[in-house]
Amino acid sequence: MKKLAQKALTDEQAFAELYDHFFPKIYHYIYFRVNNKEMTEDLVSDIFLKALKSLKSLKKPGDFQSWLFSIARNALIDHYRKAGRKKEEVSEAISDDYTVRSDTPEDYILVAEHSHEILEALKILSPEQKEVVQLRFIHELKLKEIAGVMNKSEGAVKGLLYRGLNKLSQHLENKGVQ
Repeated sequence: MKKLAQKALTDEQAFAELYDHFFPKIYHYIYFRVNNKEMTEDLVSDIFLKALKSLKSLKKPGDFQSWLFSIARNALIDHYRKAGRKKEEVSEAISDDYTVRSDTPEDYILVAEHSHEILEALKILSPEQKEVVQLRFIHELKLKEIAGVMNKSEGAVKGLLYRGLNKLSQHLENKGVQ
């Protein structure tokens, strides 16, 4: 990705490849927060437009992913500020965007039930804990990248992740989900 990000500075086709690669990740990141398809599409298009316009400000092409997620996070902050909302809600509808893979119908039902319980459990986390869990496990960002996106130290991100996972684990254990 580093070479592709570097190439995108002068080559529109390279940026198109970055767009194709990162669009699903950014789309799900935004949809997870706003739970509205039209709003998600508007925000994602604004995010990529801003990224294209400010690509020259990217100091380290190897940091493209965390830089792009930072733009997305700032777009969400602006969106909520304009909308006057203070709290982000995790939606059950996110499960509609993920395909549950299984070999048998029984497996499908079990995985779907657990997915629903996990999504419900995410509601007990603070907005920052939800964001760290999402960035780490859904978007597979490294702790260092998450720290860059959230403008926090790696230690703070580790703490949020640890406390969030601990809280989720206890909650799911109390509900009998293993």
